[in-house]
Amino acid sequence: MRNRKLRVIFVASTAAICAVSGASAQLVNSGWEFLQPVGATLTVEETTEPCFAVGAMTLWDPDGPGTHTGFIAVSGGFSISRAEGSYSEFTLIDASSGQWMPLQTSHDVYARHLSVEIEADGTQSLFAVGAIRANQASSQVSRAGLLRHGQWTLYGAGTYGLHSLPPDAVTWKIGEQRFMAVAHNAWLPEFYDGTNWAPFGSGSASFIPRLPTNWTKMMQAIPQVGGGVHLVHAGSIQQQGDRFLRFTGGPMWEPMGTVRPIHGAKSFVVRRADGRADLIAGIEVGSFVRAETGVGLWDGNTWQMIAPDAGFQQIIPYPNPAGAFNVLVTDESGVYADGAIVPGPVLWDGSAWQSLQFPGGLEGVSSVVLGPGAPGQQDIYVGGNLRDPLTGLRTVVARLRWQNIRPSRCFRTDFNSNGVTPEPADVVAFFDALAGASCPTWQCMSLDFNRNGVSPEEQDVVDFLSAYMTDCGP
Repeated sequence: MRNRKLRVIFVASTAAICAVSGASAQLVNSGWEFLQPVGATLTVEETTEPCFAVGAMTLWDPDGPGTHTGFIAVSGGFSISRAEGSYSEFTLIDASSGQWMPLQTSHDVYARHLSVEIEADGTQSLFAVGAIRANQASSQVSRAGLLRHGQWTLYGAGTYGLHSLPPDAVTWKIGEQRFMAVAHNAWLPEFYDGTNWAPFGSGSASFIPRLPTNWTKMMQAIPQVGGGVHLVHAGSIQQQGDRFLRFTGGPMWEPMGTVRPIHGAKSFVVRRADGRADLIAGIEVGSFVRAETGVGLWDGNTWQMIAPDAGFQQIIPYPNPAGAFNVLVTDESGVYADGAIVPGPVLWDGSAWQSLQFPGGLEGVSSVVLGPGAPGQQDIYVGGNLRDPLTGLRTVVARLRWQNIRPSRCFRTDFNSNGVTPEPADVVAFFDALAGASCPTWQCMSLDFNRNGVSPEEQDVVDFLSAYMTDCGP
């Protein structure tokens, strides 16, 4: 049963955020596009719960090294009607042409998780968790499946609650050591050994929002030793005060660190060797989480508090090779950055949060995917419950096209936040704000240009003009 209090991602949660890991670079925005299928009508469920508008989304390139640039695979609570017929719950968007098309296979899929498995020949199979049923079947079965060369391989006979998964709440590995672990409505992780599903560990009566999926990277660091691979998660841990936990061989989940995320963040992976459990890969260096005192940066050993952003609900790093963005959204369609609310997604540029200038129409975001773009470009696909502010039409995917990378300080010289920099109006706006003129909260926050916590001061003026004339010089 769907929880009508859910806003973005998490089951039994009233607030949530989607995110992509940060880096010290900025890409120039060339405008948001609210994507619609050509020659068809897209209907979105009348709900403000974006995780049902888009349950899962991923970049999928079936032919791998072939000539096709790939698809954005999107699953959720929508339908597409064409003259020749209709289809619902799953679509592929061609990343090069923008054409929408159904996923035509032997099974219907309403996915709550999508990711890819890279085959030995470089081609990609599609991994899905959610409601999977044979075409025309009368009932849905919650299960996991792998789509390889147009054929589904299904795992298990069905498990309670998989249909209700939040995006990415699944860990999986297809290969010699086949297993999966998922969170479900019982608020316990489950382990799939290739034959059966069973509860995994005890002492964690919690909702588990996310488990790692980037096994291409993870498995390289984990020796295949006796005892297998175990999982550690960070969840909304009722019995442990909402702190990070780790599973070190059992039988209980144990607290780890003192940072307290509101609704969890990222997972850890450990290995067993000679009866011991060693932390191999966890929250990646440079990942962020909202803690009680602000934003915490994981440096590989401890949490470093780097920003007094008390408004964040959660920040989750996204496993992708570019790793240049943090995109966040609250349950009220706004983003808290530097303690102030921003109406749309934001970017962590390595030292501060910057607005991505979303043009309104944002009723919630549940998925973010970095897709291929034209030469010199990087596309960001945002999935959720969206409305085009110009046409009023609902959709489930918006695309933001980026171009050449520029220094992060250059982005902060766009002081009037109009997307154009450098320009004389930025200098005027900066000095007006410095003189005490009223301005939007987001712009005023940029007065502390050197981010040393002291503002206004002469050094802020020096650094602003230096960035304007050098990093962003006309």
